[in-house]
Amino acid sequence: MDRVGALAQKFYGDYEKYEYDHLLNKLEKTVNKLICLVEKLSTDELYGIEWYKKYSFGRMIQLNTSSPYKNARIRIRRWKKTNNII
Repeated sequence: MDRVGALAQKFYGDYEKYEYDHLLNKLEKTVNKLICLVEKLSTDELYGIEWYKKYSFGRMIQLNTSSPYKNARIRIRRWKKTNNII
């Protein structure tokens, strides 16, 4: 199993005991906290300074929030196309 798949399996295990509504509420709270954080920072604070290795803070936020969803969407579309599902 690749590292991304192993991480996904860990998340499944970590959150399998929670009800769906609880997880949606937790996600909404986390998204709101992230939005508040980003709104408080300047463009330079987000993208003008290396924060982790060669990545800026804003780029790290993107890599760890929206990028995994984009990747999942691409994989699901590919799977649907391969399996003739519209």
